[in-house]
Amino acid sequence: MSARVVLLALSIAAAVASPAQAEESGTASAARARPARNLEGWYPPADPESASVRLGRRAAPAVDLPLTGGTRSLPALGRAVLAAVAAGDPQAMLDLCVTKPEFETILWPEFPESRPATGLLAMDGWRVLANRLTSGSHGAVSDHGGTAWTFLRFETTAGVRAYRNFRLHRGLVLVARDADGVEQRLHFVRTAVERKGVFKIYSLRD
Repeated sequence: MSARVVLLALSIAAAVASPAQAEESGTASAARARPARNLEGWYPPADPESASVRLGRRAAPAVDLPLTGGTRSLPALGRAVLAAVAAGDPQAMLDLCVTKPEFETILWPEFPESRPATGLLAMDGWRVLANRLTSGSHGAVSDHGGTAWTFLRFETTAGVRAYRNFRLHRGLVLVARDADGVEQRLHFVRTAVERKGVFKIYSLRD
């Protein structure tokens, strides 16, 4: 499967679109590519979990892995994000993001994109998400660094979606006051994940 299709699938997961808006993906690589639909004898793969697309989540077992390195509230996450941006420190921003083990163990198994019929693997999802988090961290610092920001609030424009092992705060807008006292609406943090009272960045705008 092309990188573009993998990116599309992860964009859906990152934004956590409504089930009606979710799109199907193909396989994770050319080696696993399915035959074209117009070939004689081609049949779509069995998808016993197709209902997960409508529901927006898969049935998954409880996991023990905690989120580490985050904050204890969504406002605290906003303040930490702005501190990293003001310091011009993209690594400090990355330290607030989900890690590969957290993504693969906690989040990925509950996303409909992870069901076997899609052909996508956790490593496919992480590869795209990690690139987005890295470029998003550098982009936020580049665009908004060097300003002494004051956190005001997070607005959640797409609500909160509950999964078995975590919650996603979607469509975030970070509202802050700049050094001139002007209120600004910042859109680089897209989604935050919450698990057992710990909050981390799940998705950044790249």
